[in-house]
Amino acid sequence: MKRLLPWLLLGVLAGLALGLGYAWVLHPIQFNGVAPSGLSQDFQDQYLELIGSAYYATGNLGRARARLALFPSAGSVQLDDLARQVFTTGGADPSVRGLATLSANLTVPQGAQPSAAPSAQPSATPTLVPPLPLTVVPYPTFLPQSTPSSTPPVLFTLLAKSPICDPSAQTSLLEAEIAAPNGNPLPAIEVRIRWDGGQDHFYTGLEPEKGLGYGDFQMTPGVTYQIQVGASEDWISGLTAPSCFETNGTAYSGSLLLTLQSQ
Repeated sequence: MKRLLPWLLLGVLAGLALGLGYAWVLHPIQFNGVAPSGLSQDFQDQYLELIGSAYYATGNLGRARARLALFPSAGSVQLDDLARQVFTTGGADPSVRGLATLSANLTVPQGAQPSAAPSAQPSATPTLVPPLPLTVVPYPTFLPQSTPSSTPPVLFTLLAKSPICDPSAQTSLLEAEIAAPNGNPLPAIEVRIRWDGGQDHFYTGLEPEKGLGYGDFQMTPGVTYQIQVGASEDWISGLTAPSCFETNGTAYSGSLLLTLQSQ
């Protein structure tokens, strides 16, 4: 037995050497990276957020579709859910708007013009001053500076303010339905809310089952609210939960629906 032990040890070492040589030299493992769809869910969500932010900045639907092709399971429902998640966790506004608008426009056929394409900032077109001929003068002449002319912001008009009385509703909502002049719903529109002692905001398009131009906020009965929509500077005031009555005369607080249209 003592004579066999050195030979067994030598055999183990030889086998180990042959195995390492085969794995490292003759047939090494090739790592080619991981596709985005193979990442963990957290990293996939971060990747999709970047796609939404890029779409918000450029409005290039074709490029966004090509990037989403890396995620075969990513569709409107997943983008809507992610937009809600980013919004509720205080994520970046470009990600929320980009994801909501991209989700709405994924159903647009290839080559068609998407509605409500986002724009990060209004583009400024500088007014150029034509060059003046060189003139020698005894004192300096100051030329006027070029002043950029910016695109005017999109404004919104309140078309209707309708009370909603539903005894089965659990809460009072301030609801908004926002559309373009042609009637198409507008997703990713920010609605800012303020009241005595607080402020908040919400976006349209985060509940597509209720409409791409729909958004809501839970009101407290008896509190008066003001809202500001999009880039508008004016505030719509005097908004409060309406008083409703059941058939037996019992009073309860209803919801308020605002219908708005871009100019």
